[in-house]
Amino acid sequence: MERRISDYLPHFIRHTDVFEAICEGEQPEFEALWDEAERALSNQFIDTADGYGIGRFESLLKIVPKGTDSLEYRRQRVKAGWFTGLPFTLRWLKMWLECRSGGGGSVSVGDYMLHVTLDRERTKDCEKLKRELVPALSAICPANMGAELETKAAARAALRAGAYTECHVRAEVWPEGMGE
Repeated sequence: MERRISDYLPHFIRHTDVFEAICEGEQPEFEALWDEAERALSNQFIDTADGYGIGRFESLLKIVPKGTDSLEYRRQRVKAGWFTGLPFTLRWLKMWLECRSGGGGSVSVGDYMLHVTLDRERTKDCEKLKRELVPALSAICPANMGAELETKAAARAALRAGAYTECHVRAEVWPEGMGE
């Protein structure tokens, strides 16, 4: 948005040489001020914050960013930390996991056990996310429930044998998840 200081002056002095020179000299300062005001407003929200704003949120949540983390990944981690307060419902937990895993996770509850499954094909950086979800689930899970975190990967292969022209085999691999 183009803002000119001279537009805010009264009409009878707007076009005088002295005030035009003053406005021209002060214009860069006011543009920098407007840019900083817009930056301060955008840094108040997690979705629009820049690196400085996300750093402020991280310091509030006591999150230490890694040097290899992208701004978007840091933003996801801040959202996860910001919205992990008790109490919560199973629906909220499913939405939280959906947000964290990018749609590659599922939650089920049965026999006082919380089962969380991550799909390796649909989840970006599944192992990194798994390492971060273990302490988060420990903090979120109620005292009368256990938590189990699993990752699932589907392996597909084509195989030719004997008289068969082609046979498709699908195997699901379930590595061990969270310990007791």
